[in-house]
Amino acid sequence: MKILYAAKIQVLFCLFLFLISVKITAQSDACSAAPLLTVGATCSTTAYNVSQTFTNSTTDAPAPCSGTSYRDGWFSFTTDASTTAISIEGTSNRIMGLALYSGVCGSATLTQVACVIPGTANAALINVAVSTSTTYKLRIIRTNNANVNDMTGTICVYKFVPIANDNCSGAISLTANASTTCASSTSGTTVGATQSIAALTCAGFTGTADDDVWYKFVATGPTHTVTVVGATGFDAVVDLRSGACSGSTLNCSDATVGGGTETFTTSGLTSGTTYYVRVYSFGSGTYGNFTICVTTPPAGPANDNCSGAVAVTVNPSSTCSATTSGTTVSATQSQASCAGTSDDDVWYKFTATSATQTITVTANTLYDIVFQVFSGTCAGTLTSLGCIDDTVGTAAESVTLGGLTVGTTYYMRVYSYYGVTTDQGTFTICITTPT
Repeated sequence: MKILYAAKIQVLFCLFLFLISVKITAQSDACSAAPLLTVGATCSTTAYNVSQTFTNSTTDAPAPCSGTSYRDGWFSFTTDASTTAISIEGTSNRIMGLALYSGVCGSATLTQVACVIPGTANAALINVAVSTSTTYKLRIIRTNNANVNDMTGTICVYKFVPIANDNCSGAISLTANASTTCASSTSGTTVGATQSIAALTCAGFTGTADDDVWYKFVATGPTHTVTVVGATGFDAVVDLRSGACSGSTLNCSDATVGGGTETFTTSGLTSGTTYYVRVYSFGSGTYGNFTICVTTPPAGPANDNCSGAVAVTVNPSSTCSATTSGTTVSATQSQASCAGTSDDDVWYKFTATSATQTITVTANTLYDIVFQVFSGTCAGTLTSLGCIDDTVGTAAESVTLGGLTVGTTYYMRVYSYYGVTTDQGTFTICITTPT
């Protein structure tokens, strides 16, 4: 009997140790009744159970940032007078999401502060800047399906100090290399970063800037190239800004996925002026590493702008006897694109010999041709007569334009669809007269 009694004591002691290492708090099905979590100095987990009897909040909270909430549970926490940033770590036996709100449940003041819906992971992480002495509502969301079973896991909220370049005011200085070689590059990370300003829409895509970090460089000439190479799984978005930290976006790149290279060349810069570069991962709740480099391309071609347009000979028949060779290498953007990204557009002109002309642009090393034809003048107003982007890859682009005025000069520009320097290259132009 003494042996059995001792065994019981051991079991009870082990259970006691478990309970003090993992707190168990019953979360609420309603935002307004959310129990309070403690904001710790480190991650001290609390077990939760979003019961199969819980329902999705539809009246007391806005919809989460993405995906579908099939059911949810609520906690709350209050920051102290010294807390300006917190981390929230969650684990789950189901596909989960997290959303953080400030304000009053069920009212227009309840505002989503941060949200992450990983989509496939059984874990979620939020790093976010917060206000001191403020109560927040934390929503644990089941996002995969409405099956009748419980969603269990752990949650913790703790203080953390963001990395030095988390905000524009702490931007890290980059060296502008004098050539196209990245002799000086900088390793970077978004781990430990929070959002400073909203994500931008780049190349038609809008990511989540919940981990944006900042860099700056001083221009040494009118044109520079910014290149960011993501580590495996890091899907970078790159944003170039002028003026103050919240100044206008001059250029951006979001052309690849995880582990890809984002690059763009920007002209019209002013030597001696400081420009800011923001980097963040496209997805929510995803953080990672990268390298960043600023280089200086060689001078662009003479026809980089409309004023330097190269004259193209118009063939008198449908035979391409005369062609004009060109390149977009080191060219810069002269005006907004009509399709894709016109970061490497170059200019040509021709004088119509017929009311109808056929223009064909054939790729040599240029990838994914776009060309646009204009009436008007470079110094005045240019009116688009057509934006030609009917093929992909190395296929030729061609158009037959009617309604032209014999003896009138028309302008055209050629560029690669994607805003990456590796797509820049050579091509030939042929203008014929249909018979």
